[in-house]
Amino acid sequence: MKKILGLIVALMLCIGLTGIGSFAYFVDAENAQDNTMSSGILDLKTDDVDGVSQTIYSANMKRGNTVSGNITLKNIGTTDGITLDIVFTYIESDDSPNSVNMSVDATAATLEVTALNYDGSSLLESVGDNNDNGYKDVEDLKNADLTGISGLNASASKNFQITLKLKENTHNDFQGDGIILTVTFSLNQWV
Repeated sequence: MKKILGLIVALMLCIGLTGIGSFAYFVDAENAQDNTMSSGILDLKTDDVDGVSQTIYSANMKRGNTVSGNITLKNIGTTDGITLDIVFTYIESDDSPNSVNMSVDATAATLEVTALNYDGSSLLESVGDNNDNGYKDVEDLKNADLTGISGLNASASKNFQITLKLKENTHNDFQGDGIILTVTFSLNQWV
């Protein structure tokens, strides 16, 4: 009985070693070299220059005068930009003499936005009259949510256009007051 049990153990050991040897025989590994992976490039230019901000300004505006800004946005990258975000900021830029010095927000509220277009479509309906003065102005632009707008495909261009009008009823206290309006564009690969 001990002999039979010893033979069974020896047979199992031989079968186990054969299985391991066969398994090792059928496993193969290779190293692949010179594989290259790279991510695409998202590169927004405004008016063919690096930088995603443009400044709109006009000097010596009179009541009823308008100023327009036209900006060409280009995605010169290799990856599509799915969405575009537009943010407006402004700072005070007063001339002299400036005897009263109205606030920067009050000055921004005197500039009515009469056109705000991107790729031929108006964005004005996305801007609320947050200061309740009866029209959409630069102060309202600062508070507008202009995010998630249709982006630009790789190598594509789209135009942005804005027109501002100094309100006819702008009071003399605003003489010499001014702002510098900056528009910043952010192109995103996600929604």
